[in-house]
Amino acid sequence: MKIECVVEIAAGLGEGPFWSVRDACLYWFDMYLPAIYRYRPDSGENERLPLADVSQIGVLIQRCNGGFVLGVPDGLALLDPVNGELTPLTDPREDRDGVFFNDAKADRQGRLWINTYHVSETKPVSTLYRVDPDGTATVAAGGMMLANGPAFAPDGSVLYLADSTAGMIYSYDMDSASGALGPQELFAEIWPDAGIPDGMTVDSEGGLWNAHYEAARLTRYLPDGEVDLTVTLPVPNVTSCMFGGPDLATLYVTSATSGLSASELADAPLSGGLFAIETGFNGLPEPEFAG
Repeated sequence: MKIECVVEIAAGLGEGPFWSVRDACLYWFDMYLPAIYRYRPDSGENERLPLADVSQIGVLIQRCNGGFVLGVPDGLALLDPVNGELTPLTDPREDRDGVFFNDAKADRQGRLWINTYHVSETKPVSTLYRVDPDGTATVAAGGMMLANGPAFAPDGSVLYLADSTAGMIYSYDMDSASGALGPQELFAEIWPDAGIPDGMTVDSEGGLWNAHYEAARLTRYLPDGEVDLTVTLPVPNVTSCMFGGPDLATLYVTSATSGLSASELADAPLSGGLFAIETGFNGLPEPEFAG
């Protein structure tokens, strides 16, 4: 597979790649060195968007009505991409003490699915919330320390979610009409030498692509949980992935410099960069939040 670092930037924790079909570009962000970027593959430009002063970003999802939903320490907010101003939206967290947002996706009904995690990873209080377009928040799953994902099967019948601390990827049968989830099932177990399961996406054939933090790789799983293939990258901290481009045939991959020593950074100088991979698979148009 052709692997190219299309943006050489030492992001602290590159995250949340979101391909906008409407804007024909990839939005992504740096969680620890707060910044939101817009990458245009036709020109190679990686533009930094205006952003109010925030200490951390955990979520970036495009809205059908324009702008974005952003997860910041004070809660979920609406971001105006022109001036960077934030307008409070809601805060589904039942407990804010040491709990922050981490990763989110919208489903094809326009609902927002958003994770929280325990920052010190010492309490199993990580929760997956479903936020409906009217702003109503519902606890969908919990009992983890560091939830990542989620991702959805092409027909909306399955939700995938990783518990990074436990090294597990779970699946839940899902009623796409109501958003109700069935019991948690083990989909894949990531052994310690394979790193930590992080962000994920699903291709048009139903294959689940998962980023392995601290293991310099991506794995594509078949719908039954069997490993189909692995892709090695030139950076250890692979964080998330999303299909994009005109035909959704390019897999964009974010990475991080966080936690790497000077010698590790010297060995992997592209850490924190944005990568593009021609995998031979195609993705699906990414839904937007309807709220």
